[in-house]
Amino acid sequence: EGLVALKVAIYMPRPKSLPKCAPLGPFRYKGVGDATNYTKALEDALLPKKTGVDGLVRGVLKDDSQVVDLRAWKGVHGVGEAPRVAVQVIALPDPTGRLPYPDPSLFG
Repeated sequence: EGLVALKVAIYMPRPKSLPKCAPLGPFRYKGVGDATNYTKALEDALLPKKTGVDGLVRGVLKDDSQVVDLRAWKGVHGVGEAPRVAVQVIALPDPTGRLPYPDPSLFG
């Protein structure tokens, strides 16, 4: 119900056109699509929806206006890894919505 921060890491498929000297681990890559469009879709996916046989409404966020801090990273996944999205939702206890400097480990 309160204010939240979202940290998002988007690991896209490795393009076949990458040079052989490309890093083996995850790295930033412009590729197709932009991080803002992916994060908008993710915010929508976190909103309440009717799910399951029971028809209950479930969601992580009550409203996307709760998101007052958004950090996103988009790049290519590492060799031997799968494309994926990592999301961290952080409840903000401070009513001003201030978030201390984010943990950089999410952004590798």
